Amino acid sequence: MYRLGKVIKSGTATDSGVSNLPAAATAYVLDMNQPAPAWRQIASMAFPRAYQNTTLLPDGNVLVTGGERRTDGADTSQAVYEAELWSPVTETWQTMAPSQVPRLYHSTALLLPDARVLVAGGGNDGAMVNQLQSEIYSPPYLFKGPRPTITSAPQVVQYGSNFVVQTPDAANIASMALMRLGAVTHSFDEEQRFLNLTFQQGVGSLTVQAPASANQAPPGFYLLFIVNTSGIPSVAPFVRLASTPTVISTSPASGASGISTGTNVAATFSEAMDASTINSNTFELRDPANTLVAATVTYDSASKTATLDPTPTLTAPTTYTATIKGGATDPRVKDVAGNALAANYTWSFTTGTSALGQWSAPFNLGLVAVNMVLMRTGKVLMYSGQDIGGTSASVWDPATGTVTPVPNNQTNIFCSGHSALADGRILVVGGHDTANSILGSADANIFDPATQLWTSLPKMAYRRWYPTATTLGDGRVLVTARDARQVRLRQGQQRRPVEAARHRDGARARPVQDRRGQGAIPGREELKHRR
Repeated sequence: MYRLGKVIKSGTATDSGVSNLPAAATAYVLDMNQPAPAWRQIASMAFPRAYQNTTLLPDGNVLVTGGERRTDGADTSQAVYEAELWSPVTETWQTMAPSQVPRLYHSTALLLPDARVLVAGGGNDGAMVNQLQSEIYSPPYLFKGPRPTITSAPQVVQYGSNFVVQTPDAANIASMALMRLGAVTHSFDEEQRFLNLTFQQGVGSLTVQAPASANQAPPGFYLLFIVNTSGIPSVAPFVRLASTPTVISTSPASGASGISTGTNVAATFSEAMDASTINSNTFELRDPANTLVAATVTYDSASKTATLDPTPTLTAPTTYTATIKGGATDPRVKDVAGNALAANYTWSFTTGTSALGQWSAPFNLGLVAVNMVLMRTGKVLMYSGQDIGGTSASVWDPATGTVTPVPNNQTNIFCSGHSALADGRILVVGGHDTANSILGSADANIFDPATQLWTSLPKMAYRRWYPTATTLGDGRVLVTARDARQVRLRQGQQRRPVEAARHRDGARARPVQDRRGQGAIPGREELKHRR
């Protein structure tokens, strides 16, 4: 999504080994902000491409790297080495510097915090040539002059708020970009999102308007770039978009009178809360003498409601004060993403009766980077595939260039999907069944950037090859299927209809109705809870 609600696609979409036809150079854009959205053809690329990667850049342009002139996915003699840059302003393409390594099927590309692009992968499918070396592309904006700098930015930003970015270059800043951390596989970045932010210039600072809601930018970690009037971007700090939970209703209502002495006290929250933080230390009831009323506190995740059940019968007529604790210090209630109530919430009631450059030299990653995810630590999680059991994974550190193996010894994650959760952990779903090579996997795993450890989750309801994992506005992840079996379809064939399923809180998936039209190619869907 190169702008809010606007999407670009280019070249030929295909699967390796399905055909060996000339690829297309055509490109199209879709504006979902229009009353009747429709794909509109724009200028074609200079080169026909299949299996290319498309990467959004902080200056708002779109970079296309790699690809093949034909659709077989394996013929390196047909590789396209020249990068191309597309301008959303002019809707034209510019041919950029060529790379040194062919990038065909299973290649990947990822925007880094320093505004360069990491390009890797290719091969790892049958007799294809495995590309173990990576390259870094430096776009032309890095050769225009000194870069603007950000000296201070908040680590957490609330939706709809104003926040301050400190920079000595404030007077020379032309734009600001909030860009979600990339998560790319099979020439598709499942997380790319570019948001132009509105800001006001001050002396040594910028006052910035955050996205209005999670519908514009799902919760989680983003790169925050400032771009000067010469089109040169800064190095981006990591910023986490988060929503602060609020109390949206109480029972009894604030100021109510004539309340039964046998009443329970309840508060309903604006979003899903962490049940472990809701207890008698964070939800209290006190009498007029400020004496704590003994009580049992519970939380119902379905209704997002905390309930305080007083142990003794309340007295009447007496005014009681209920408090749910928030603020900056524990104990306090938090949502499932770890965001605390902004401040204590208190109410009373009375009882009674009633979001052309230069390439680096190739460098060896030691694996085919079929999947790459930029993590909140600034490091890149990447993993490979079937030739080594599907458990190989590594973390690459752009700061030091080191590659640290982090194997997933529990699951074959070759050709899986992935998405960054709101807390920065990485959800990996589906993959390859090692015991039966024609089957996809129903496995799900979490990778924690802080500990660099894998954790297995309950299995999904369906096996999945090449699933897509998409973070939603409420922090959950929608998993949509490709194939349950490793079957290549002949031209004109369709996949058989399947049903959708919902995953919540690690529970077994249960079928729900697939509401798509009969003309679409059906798929399986699941919702994976962000916890």
